[in-house]
Amino acid sequence: METKKWYYSKTIWGILIALLGFVLSQILKVDIKLPESDVLTTADIESVKASVEAVKNNHSVLLSQIMVIVGTLLGVYGRFKANTKVSA
Repeated sequence: METKKWYYSKTIWGILIALLGFVLSQILKVDIKLPESDVLTTADIESVKASVEAVKNNHSVLLSQIMVIVGTLLGVYGRFKANTKVSA
């Protein structure tokens, strides 16, 4: 069976892209803190609004999530399309 170098593998690149996207999403994580009480105060509402705005304005988080999706799809596509073995 024919072999190819690892850096020609769509599966390997897909896994690396997905992994990088996952790591970035963990580093850049923006948490939304919801109020814990049953009665909402104006400060609670403002806090939630600020958290939502932080998520909306953080394009890096969106990019990292897109990297995970694209990398995963590329890895799956590469695995099904593969007809050669990967060599070191």
